Amino acid sequence: MGFDYCSENEQYLVPVVEGLVEPCHYYGRVLGTDPAEQDKDVQLFAGFLRVVPGKVDYYGPTDHEESGIVVRGELDLEDENGKKVTLHQGEAFFIRRKSRIIFSAKRFALVFKCSSYAAGLGKTKELIV
Repeated sequence: MGFDYCSENEQYLVPVVEGLVEPCHYYGRVLGTDPAEQDKDVQLFAGFLRVVPGKVDYYGPTDHEESGIVVRGELDLEDENGKKVTLHQGEAFFIRRKSRIIFSAKRFALVFKCSSYAAGLGKTKELIV
């Protein structure tokens, strides 16, 4: 019960996302459903995503929904239908389940994002703190 928190420093501790063509995405979960509860109900996880320039490919199709807000920089999103947008500091996005999305940045983007999973689906990615 109660609450958890993370400091501003957590955004700098996120590891590189494995399996990319180039190391241009860094992501780590810093807050989320307690591991003991992950098989019982819907789960919610939050983390920082850092995106730097590099060759990227589609992420997905997703097995969850997620939302985020750009904390710093500019984030480019593109979906499988060709819809594109550049989000700036303070702007938010929502990604629907089963979507395929490209996250990219011309210079740099720092995003705080949250993801919801059905019971048992999100636990393969543990919290980094």
